[in-house]
Amino acid sequence: MIVNRSATGLALDLAVLADDGTSATVSPARLAVPAAARREAEVQVVAARGRLAAGRLEVRSAGQVALVHPFGIRTAAPAPPPLGPLRLQRGGKGEVTGVRFALGAFTLGDPLGAGTAVRLAARLDLTLVSPGSGAVVERLTPFAGARELLPAEYAYRVPAGTLAGLASGTYAFRATARSPAGGRPAVATSAPFRR
Repeated sequence: MIVNRSATGLALDLAVLADDGTSATVSPARLAVPAAARREAEVQVVAARGRLAAGRLEVRSAGQVALVHPFGIRTAAPAPPPLGPLRLQRGGKGEVTGVRFALGAFTLGDPLGAGTAVRLAARLDLTLVSPGSGAVVERLTPFAGARELLPAEYAYRVPAGTLAGLASGTYAFRATARSPAGGRPAVATSAPFRR
């Protein structure tokens, strides 16, 4: 979106200055923006090396650079957040009382090199399921899921009332973790257990 806040119209020339490994175009290449109006231009990625197409949109008016706007366009779906195996937690009599698992990742890096990498989860849904059908028996996190989880090992203890309310049978924990960037979620299911 290009906005002209001046009292006169502008004739603009648009060009893409693509980074190495990126090939992109802008449409339209010439744009007339009336006074106090706005117009749109679209950057289209033709080819990209890696998971990100990047570069700059350059806008010229009367041969002079009026605006340079950087862009980065994801060209591949993001990987799901790291989700470790779900390990059952047991009480003093051997009964299952909860679940424990690692979520996300943190790699401390060289500040002058690649830097530190953090992979977190935007949302986590934890449920009790029937192992045969996968049908949800009980939702253990809020309806919208647990939000904005930093990399850590998480443990969830099922409330005693919820455990007491379960019918006799076989159950499993299922965790579904979603990345802040979208894409497919990470899903893990615990070993089945009897109640």
